[in-house]
Amino acid sequence: MLTLRFSGGRGLDAQVVKLATWSWCSHVDFVLPDGRLLGAVPGRGVCIRDVELDDARVECYAVPALLSDAPVTVAPPQHPGPIVGLAFLVHG
Repeated sequence: MLTLRFSGGRGLDAQVVKLATWSWCSHVDFVLPDGRLLGAVPGRGVCIRDVELDDARVECYAVPALLSDAPVTVAPPQHPGPIVGLAFLVHG
């Protein structure tokens, strides 16, 4: 099983995502066996990181391990423009 961690942050980027998607959550990560998280982080790209305790709301769900053989790849940061543009596309 894989564990997905859905969270709703308090930052401006999180508020834009929540507004654009009409969702309480703004982020999702894979929870690794050691408890750290694998996910995309603004300014850091796709990375493995420690849990942040300042999220406004967190829910975790175990799902079948359909991706158990998928490679884990970290990536460099990307420009935040597409996320901000999404809000205008959806609500514009």
